Amino acid sequence: LYPIKNDYDVNERENEDKIKEFMFKQLDKKKREASILFCFIDFQNFGEEILDKIDEEYKEIFDYNMISRQIVQFYHIFKKKVNMKKQINIDEFAIKVFNEKKDNIEFPDYLEIIPLCRFYAFDAIVSLIFPSSLKSIHNGAFEKCYSLEKVTFVEKSHLESIGNFAFYECIKLSVFQMPPSVTSIGAGAFRECPNLNISFPPNLKSLGDHAFYGCAKLEEAIIPKLNHKISYSEFFFCTSLRKVEISSNVEIINNYAFYKCTSLQTIKIPSSVKYIGNYAFNLCTSLTKIIFEENSQLTNIGESAFDGCENLLSMNIPFYIQTIGPNAFNKCSKLKLEVLDSFVFYDFASNEFQIP
Repeated sequence: LYPIKNDYDVNERENEDKIKEFMFKQLDKKKREASILFCFIDFQNFGEEILDKIDEEYKEIFDYNMISRQIVQFYHIFKKKVNMKKQINIDEFAIKVFNEKKDNIEFPDYLEIIPLCRFYAFDAIVSLIFPSSLKSIHNGAFEKCYSLEKVTFVEKSHLESIGNFAFYECIKLSVFQMPPSVTSIGAGAFRECPNLNISFPPNLKSLGDHAFYGCAKLEEAIIPKLNHKISYSEFFFCTSLRKVEISSNVEIINNYAFYKCTSLQTIKIPSSVKYIGNYAFNLCTSLTKIIFEENSQLTNIGESAFDGCENLLSMNIPFYIQTIGPNAFNKCSKLKLEVLDSFVFYDFASNEFQIP
């Protein structure tokens, strides 16, 4: 790969270092008028380095119109080969980490994915540092890494997704610097991480079932606006959870969503919520007050939804409620219903609900 000016004589090529220096100097100056010639002599010697730099730092100013279609095609084919080579390298990297029992792991800059179960049950790993290039951590990538304590990301991380069970049963994990770029967290991604307290990314669109199941140190859950449901067993047995903010887009609070969140004291249910599932707030023993926003669209409260909330003092039943399941308020001996909107029990099945 050789960059040249219009008056540059290809037959009088300078050494490779000067050629690279010239190219990057032109690109740094954003001189689109500089001609670029792709030659395939000794391409492998330093072509990969230049292509990577173009792709990462100069993509916006690199003018593909100055080169032929055939060479552009060759460029993309080469990039695919480079990416395949790098994927093989991460496998080799994982083997090296395992064989040498490395504890503090800093991943290489080019890395874009951590493949499926690649570091499964690597007991020696204590800390991980991921590069900004990383986009996805696949399913089970670090599952059962029992010694893992800390996960950090370099500045301007591009991480988008954390797969199913990616950090499942990382029982010592206490620090995870969640990048704001994350949009998807898979099912069970942090399940049974009892020492983990984490902040939710602002652009989160998808949160899988039981993602934070058993995260006993989790103190705050702020559900971003892009989520339409709180998934099954999402915060099951999060015994330190004290603050929950549910966005105005959420329509469903699924079964067992906040089961046995024993530190939760108050919960505000936005008007958008239509369904509260079975056992959703079961055994939330510190819960004292449930607030439904005005114009609540809630129609269903599931079986044993608030069963065992022994300190629950007050709640208002929304206007459009249709079904309150068996034992929904069982053992809520202190509960007082503050507001009963007109027609709230109209055509109501009397065998489904008993006011304590």
